[in-house]
Amino acid sequence: MKNYLTYIALFLSILSVNAIANPSIANLKVGETTEIEMKKLYKAKRAKLSPYSKGNVYSIPAQELGIQKLDKVTAIFDEHEILSAVHLHTHKRNFDYFNDILGQKYRVVSEKIPFVGSSHVLYEQDDAVIFLNAPHMNFEMTISYMTVDFFKKRGEIRNAEAERKKEADANLL
Repeated sequence: MKNYLTYIALFLSILSVNAIANPSIANLKVGETTEIEMKKLYKAKRAKLSPYSKGNVYSIPAQELGIQKLDKVTAIFDEHEILSAVHLHTHKRNFDYFNDILGQKYRVVSEKIPFVGSSHVLYEQDDAVIFLNAPHMNFEMTISYMTVDFFKKRGEIRNAEAERKKEADANLL
């Protein structure tokens, strides 16, 4: 009986380690893949420096990922050349298609899918989040795979920018 319980515990620990690994998008694993590894896999072009991670931002040809229905792919690295985020851009009509796929793989943290208006779903796995975002009155939607740190930092910077703009408007009114 003791050996049986040991085997079950070992099996569950192996299963849980695999279940909580950071998500992977076509061999790109947020929080783990390096710039050098990404460049070996894809014909990426450096676009700019990220204000959120202080690392390089690359554009990857969407067809190279082998995922249907993508129009544009952006990979964002941190200052240590580790992948912080991947943004997949597609047409808004693909929301249900990608939501169904992601919903089978990741845990839903929050979702808002109204009949009319902006739709979004936030998933999580280990030290990463996946944000499916389809803004109202826009034809494009984004699927963003991000480390939790990048997600928080991006939110902080965006909130600070919005506050500065509001303050500037208040000073002009």
